[in-house]
Amino acid sequence: MIPSEDHSMLHTIRTAGTLLGLVALVGLVLVTTGCSDSTSSSGGGSTANLSVKELIAKGDMTTIGARGVGAKDELIACLDDPDVNIRLNAAAALGRLKGDGVSAIPAMLSSMKGMSETDRRTLVYAITDMGKDAVKYLVIAVASSDPDQIRYGTQILGTGGYGKEAKDAVDPLTAILKSDADDEVKTHAVMALASIGTPATPAIPAIQAVAATATGTLKRQADGAIRRINDAHKPGQFTEKR
Repeated sequence: MIPSEDHSMLHTIRTAGTLLGLVALVGLVLVTTGCSDSTSSSGGGSTANLSVKELIAKGDMTTIGARGVGAKDELIACLDDPDVNIRLNAAAALGRLKGDGVSAIPAMLSSMKGMSETDRRTLVYAITDMGKDAVKYLVIAVASSDPDQIRYGTQILGTGGYGKEAKDAVDPLTAILKSDADDEVKTHAVMALASIGTPATPAIPAIQAVAATATGTLKRQADGAIRRINDAHKPGQFTEKR
């Protein structure tokens, strides 16, 4: 039989051994976890497993660009992010996808709501960077019943210089001129029609009606649009896109 004092010592040794084992185990877990975190979050670690949002936050647009169209779905999801800088950088990256990014245009237009004019301009540039492939989605936008899609789609058609490429937008743009849209939207509509040129001839009566009552910028743009569309019929006046 082991004396009682030996039992007490044995218990103490076992307890100490258990505690040391636990400390060693916890230490191992901490070391392992620390390596994982440093790999994914430190500046020198691999970016292969980072999400697009994490890459944007790190300012690593190069890696996003290298992922190409494979990053599109995540970029579109970022357009709903509460951080405006995440939205702007996602939009810029989508713009660099050119034709492969055009399906994101409805989401890009929606994300413009509530932005400052400066921030909206970034979205406008991103969409115009996509080239003529964007026109199809912009026509859908201005023909929709969504006020935001109409407002921002018209702005991009009015400033994008698409010319005859946007001829399918003549009817919805004409409808905008006949609606109760505000002067800013109508100004961009007449700018778009002026850019379209000869195919926008059926819109002239609607533009004239706007010009008859408009003032300021809208009046000047409407009068200019009428002249430009009419002059487009004259040989040598304008070289239009075919």
